[in-house]
Amino acid sequence: MQHYTLLTALMLATLAVQPVLADDAHHPEQKAEAAAPAADQTTQKMQVNAKRMQAQLEKMAKSKDPMERQKLMRENMQTMQANMEMGKDMMQMMMEQMNKSQSMSMPAK
Repeated sequence: MQHYTLLTALMLATLAVQPVLADDAHHPEQKAEAAAPAADQTTQKMQVNAKRMQAQLEKMAKSKDPMERQKLMRENMQTMQANMEMGKDMMQMMMEQMNKSQSMSMPAK
C-alpha cells in the first residue's frame, strides 16, 4: 500500500513541476507554437488522472473486501499507465520542439 502511495506522491510532484526546457530570450520574434496548448491539455489530463488515482488509493485503503481491493488496484495501475503514456507523449513533443528550434538556430554551412 505504501508503494502505491509513494508512486502517487511522485506522480503528483512530477505534475507540480513544470520544467522550462529552453530559454527563447534570443528569439523574441518567435511565439509559442501549437505544442504549448497541447502540453497544457496533456498536463490537465494528467492532473485529473492523478486525482483519480488518489481517490482510488483512498477507496482501496478503506475497503475490507480483498476482491474489491484487487479491482481498485487494477484500475489504479491502468490509470497510472495512462498517465505515464501521456507524460511520455508530452516529453516526445517537447523534445521534437527543442530539436526543431535548435535546427532553426544553426547557421547554414
